[in-house]
Amino acid sequence: MTTIVIYLLAAAVVFLGLVLAGAVRSMDDLGRRVKALEEGGGLPHRLPGGLSIGAPEPSFDLATLEGGRVRSAALSGRSHVIALADPGCEACDELVPQLLAAAAVERVPPVVAIAGSSRVPGEWSPPVGANGRAIVALDPDGTTAEAFGSDFTPHVFVVDAGGSIAAHGPAGNVAEVGRLLRDADGIRIVPGGPIDV
Repeated sequence: MTTIVIYLLAAAVVFLGLVLAGAVRSMDDLGRRVKALEEGGGLPHRLPGGLSIGAPEPSFDLATLEGGRVRSAALSGRSHVIALADPGCEACDELVPQLLAAAAVERVPPVVAIAGSSRVPGEWSPPVGANGRAIVALDPDGTTAEAFGSDFTPHVFVVDAGGSIAAHGPAGNVAEVGRLLRDADGIRIVPGGPIDV
């Protein structure tokens, strides 16, 4: 009986050793991929998916976190940022509060963060004093994300004053949104009041 227990324990140790070796190999592979991305300047600003540059912004009419509505028509005539994000996505949970805060103090054009859910974390609330420059809209069925042709999050779109897509891509922080703004021919801050909701 003790011999069987010893053999079973030995087999378990060998199995766990193989699992550990596989995990180490996977971590090494992941480390090489991260290093390659870092050496290549980070994530690309264009991934498959998303409307073409120059395409018109899709129209939308969405409920806001505060209980109102935001319509794409209210954004016409000014550049703005649309950030498609999913609560629970780590990069989204980092980006959205940063982006809303930056919009509130006019570091970036007005922002509409479109959440692919009807429930969002408290950190996603627009900052006090945002004066309508930072809005969180709810798109639980994903129809707006689909209209933008997006298949990943966070996916940020820069829309010019004429209502056309000027740049888009992934962004995990405000600095990466800044790169997208530069890609959009230098769109920075458009003076003006809040987004009409």
